[in-house]
Amino acid sequence: MLVYVWKEGDSDVIKKLAKADLIVIIFEVIVLIMLLASLKSNAPQAASVILTGSYAMFFWLGMVVLGLLIPFAVEIYELFTARGHAALKMTMPTLAGLSVLVGGFLMRYVMLYAGQV
Repeated sequence: MLVYVWKEGDSDVIKKLAKADLIVIIFEVIVLIMLLASLKSNAPQAASVILTGSYAMFFWLGMVVLGLLIPFAVEIYELFTARGHAALKMTMPTLAGLSVLVGGFLMRYVMLYAGQV
């Protein structure tokens, strides 16, 4: 989506990509909940490191807020509002794409390093 936005692609295609991204974000939340439930029952020490320990800030602010909630809100905004302002046409999908990339990196960071603790 980022590449398509930067190439100033068709807004209908960007809207379809936003819809697909929204569906993927919903699946990510479901898988994340299942992972955390599994961790709490099978590896409670690892779950506590991620949820309340030294990696909690990276998990909650980075992965959950930046990687899931902000892109979710942006995609909902993109789908249910009319795009009249040209700056928002480029800014919102760019914000969603960059948030997903940073959140994905932080997810890998948290899972890799918290798993070693």
